[in-house]
Amino acid sequence: MTYKIMAINAGSSSLKFQLLNMPQGALLCQGLIERIGLPEAASR
Repeated sequence: MTYKIMAINAGSSSLKFQLLNMPQGALLCQGLIERIGLPEAASR
């Protein structure tokens, strides 16, 4: 049986996430949003 886990790390001005396929732990996608609330905010 496979399932997916989303790990989220929320800081004061950034948000990081990863989506993992389990039980292998294979990384499906990841992302980062930086400088939340500022004009120069960016996402990757």
